[in-house]
Amino acid sequence: MKNKVTLKALEKRVGRRLSKGNQSLHKTRVRRSTIESLGPYYIVNDDTNSISTQGIDPDGLVEIGKEMGALAAWEEVDI
Repeated sequence: MKNKVTLKALEKRVGRRLSKGNQSLHKTRVRRSTIESLGPYYIVNDDTNSISTQGIDPDGLVEIGKEMGALAAWEEVDI
């Protein structure tokens, strides 16, 4: 049986991992035009203050979390 992790907890875990590399995870605000252009989540390079990755949906955030080691094999995200 897999342990459930909330999406909010995964956001925090990925954000902490990214901060070690001078990047940060941002969640797009509610305005529809912004969500259409950036996606629900995007990553900003803090050194250059520019968007390095955009168009990350919740499923994509799960994949990023697995790749970074922020989500263990025995955990699953409750989306």
